[in-house]
Amino acid sequence: MFIDINASRIDIGHVKRLPSTCENVGTQAQKTVLVTQVVFPPNNRQCISRQRRAWYDTLLGGYGTLTGVLNGIDIETLANRMHSAGSKLNDGLTLQAKWMPTIFEPAKISAGIDTLMNQLINASNDFAVGFDTNITKFINWTVCTLQTMYEQQQKGVMQTMLMTGNEQVWRTIFNTSVSRDAWIHLEAAKMICNDTICQGILTMYNVTKVIQMCKYIVMPLLLGPSGGEWYWFPTMKGEYIDENNRTHDLSICTPTLQGKICRVQSAVYEPCLLENGVNLCKWIVLPLSYTMMMEVAPQEVCLVTDTPAIPGMVVPFSGCISNVSSLTWENETFILYADREEHVTKYWSPQNLSIP
Repeated sequence: MFIDINASRIDIGHVKRLPSTCENVGTQAQKTVLVTQVVFPPNNRQCISRQRRAWYDTLLGGYGTLTGVLNGIDIETLANRMHSAGSKLNDGLTLQAKWMPTIFEPAKISAGIDTLMNQLINASNDFAVGFDTNITKFINWTVCTLQTMYEQQQKGVMQTMLMTGNEQVWRTIFNTSVSRDAWIHLEAAKMICNDTICQGILTMYNVTKVIQMCKYIVMPLLLGPSGGEWYWFPTMKGEYIDENNRTHDLSICTPTLQGKICRVQSAVYEPCLLENGVNLCKWIVLPLSYTMMMEVAPQEVCLVTDTPAIPGMVVPFSGCISNVSSLTWENETFILYADREEHVTKYWSPQNLSIP
């Protein structure tokens, strides 16, 4: 591996911003609290109980009765007895007379078979007529049920997105109240939903002044006569620093999806920045044997060391090196990589339901 060490350069300055932490801060904004409600229409359909019961009792009940009769009679025996019924009644009487004591009982049996067959035919006709009549109820019940399920699914998806704080959903639903440029703070945990309504709170800020601020680190100063230097760490109070090197405490600010809202807030007074005639600055003094290394951004490293980490470094050293791909630190070589960006596209296709 060939490393281009000539591309590395030393950054001048002991206050280093951390690029990954930079964000917009609104210092002047008008706050509006929206008490939101999403009302869902009631489901007045009765297809789940009344129409389904009519369909089940009329169609499946009749069908069950009919198939119960057919299953209870041996089809082969029924076919043979049909030959002896009706016009073949005399054959039935002769056959039965060979082993029956009287001819009355065989005739009675044959007549009973005729009656049974008539009942079966009538039941089949009634079933066919009933099926044609009730199939409309069945279709209506099916459409009603599917429509109800579809509405319940839509309601469930909407409630889930509201309770999980989906910004696009909130902006779309309340587009008449929330402007396109407004900074919004969603309190999804306070969104309460039931079967008929969702209630919650949306805080909107109309920001008129924005400042970019970043977290930062302070590198120690190398102070003292030649051969007797020490590392002097100044103590800073502010958590963030703006573009004018003023520090700020954003712990009391309100987070939004677009940045923090810090209305009418002054910068933190930092004595170690020596902005006034009299300053009381607290320092931490460390010997030259103290070492520190941290990667504050891709291929950007801040070091405190008395040993050269890259060729050409003058030690003792306190500062940051940018555009570095390789360095040696405490007898170990580090290879640093730049951040990468990749694009991935996937196509989703719905699953097709089989035709019943």
